[in-house]
Amino acid sequence: MNIFVGCVTYLHNQPNRYFNIEMSVDNYPTKDDRQDLVDFLQPHTAEIIDDVVYIVDIESQLKVWEIK
Repeated sequence: MNIFVGCVTYLHNQPNRYFNIEMSVDNYPTKDDRQDLVDFLQPHTAEIIDDVVYIVDIESQLKVWEIK
């Protein structure tokens, strides 16, 4: 499974959103590993306004975790 963590960011001067791949999370293969990554990213989500940070399996287009 090819997993990346990224964010969908609102562009203030444009109507669309874009997907930004932040890092590969291939080293986080299990559910507990992914939760550890979510816990690690959680404090940083407020640094960028209007972002939704999530972990997604790009092969199946499956969103694994979402930080709200």
